[in-house]
Amino acid sequence: EAPGRSGFAHLFEHLMFEGTKAVPDFSKAVSGAGGQSNAFTQEDSTTYYMTGPSEALPVFLRLDAERMANLANAVTQEDLANQRAIVLNEMRQNVLDRPGGAARIQSSAALYPQGHPYAHDAIGSIADLGAARLEDAVAFHRTHYVPSNAVLAVTGRFDAEAAKAQISATFGLVPRSER
Repeated sequence: EAPGRSGFAHLFEHLMFEGTKAVPDFSKAVSGAGGQSNAFTQEDSTTYYMTGPSEALPVFLRLDAERMANLANAVTQEDLANQRAIVLNEMRQNVLDRPGGAARIQSSAALYPQGHPYAHDAIGSIADLGAARLEDAVAFHRTHYVPSNAVLAVTGRFDAEAAKAQISATFGLVPRSER
């Protein structure tokens, strides 16, 4: 995350569930295939996962490739405002209002020099999240949500060769980053 943009990874974790023009309700599409989805953000990564029947693998791959390729074109100011409010509420509930929660944020700032990626908590700061603009969120997605920054893991009962073909047919169509 760039200076002044702490918490963007976590904010975008939430924005990724907003949907795209082709898939306006991501969660409904996942549950319609018999699955569930969720995500979490840590200092070095954001992990998205879906669980469900092996027959849903083509749907899950299509959905994740769709949001990687097209979410930046679909996210709106309203989406940003809604998800920012949720993230700020999470911050209050899980960090600031918890006994010792603020100490975690202060200890990171004290342990690492200013500018170090670990000098701030992955959840971000109220000031940085409050300053987030739609164009910042779109730029974050276009920079970081590209195939060269992703690791895809598939587990369960499935045909490996068929899965590789499905991955090529979905994620293989997502444009690569120029960086």
